[in-house]
Amino acid sequence: MTTVAFIGLGVMGEPMARNLLKSGCTVRVFDVRTSAMEAISLKGTVTATSPANATVDAEFIFTMLPSGKEVFQAVFGDKGIAETMSENALFIDTSTILPADTDEISEALGARKRNMIDAPVGRLAQNAEEGTLLFMVGGSESDLEQARPLLNILGDKIVHCGPVGMGSRMKIVNNYQSTALNILTAE
Repeated sequence: MTTVAFIGLGVMGEPMARNLLKSGCTVRVFDVRTSAMEAISLKGTVTATSPANATVDAEFIFTMLPSGKEVFQAVFGDKGIAETMSENALFIDTSTILPADTDEISEALGARKRNMIDAPVGRLAQNAEEGTLLFMVGGSESDLEQARPLLNILGDKIVHCGPVGMGSRMKIVNNYQSTALNILTAE
């Protein structure tokens, strides 16, 4: 059974964690909101006391957080992921954050000999519920292949955009195109 740590149980993260649980994964969750952890623990997840606690012996570590500041804190802050992440684990950031933040996190993890892919999601909360998200992935081919079985549980489209950081860059382009089309349509 695959052990997954999932940090961030908001509108997108909670249904993603639930879908991993439904697929048979052991899912340890952490969120700064205790109520979010309590609600999903009723479905069968294990509640962690910190990102570091969630990450112990996890094969995969997901974050779905509001900004790079929160991702950096979850990884390198007090009781952060980096304290307990094993050498064989894969960190998968699905947040939409600035590419510079992705680069900084990736470089700092790389210095510790830890692997990361950035896999920001496209589409809506309903797609997170249905497991039909779009993933724009930056990372090595081997890390993507390691993550692919889990990403296939969460989404129906995976686009490999290049090395780590390119997923975040493509997500920014995707958001720009979406905004431009909405403005055009409104006119």
